[in-house]
Amino acid sequence: MILEVGDARSPQHVVTCALFASKPNYSGSKITGTGGISGCTGTPDACASEVDLEVYLSGPGWVTAATSARQLKCPPPARSTTASLSCDSSASTYSYRTVTLGTIVHDGTDSNTATSAVLNVKCL
Repeated sequence: MILEVGDARSPQHVVTCALFASKPNYSGSKITGTGGISGCTGTPDACASEVDLEVYLSGPGWVTAATSARQLKCPPPARSTTASLSCDSSASTYSYRTVTLGTIVHDGTDSNTATSAVLNVKCL
């Protein structure tokens, strides 16, 4: 997902940043989702990103299971943050995904989300 804002001082110059959400990882008894802003063309005045780790539940659908702290630095280098939760032993298989909300500011504001591939896991 690309975030894009124009530059009022130079209309032909546009600042763009790439937003990412990595497929969740299951290790031991923890599920972790990572996302953020991987890089920018041009230099934004401000950046923010945060990550939600979502689980799919029958009925309500995708719901937030864990949320990261807000990350307020702009690349470079790539900036990421992580949401994680303990995975209790279960006989059922659950589906998890990472959703990253990112915002950049530079003579305007652009916000959007990036959504990862789904991890299906039965916690042991």
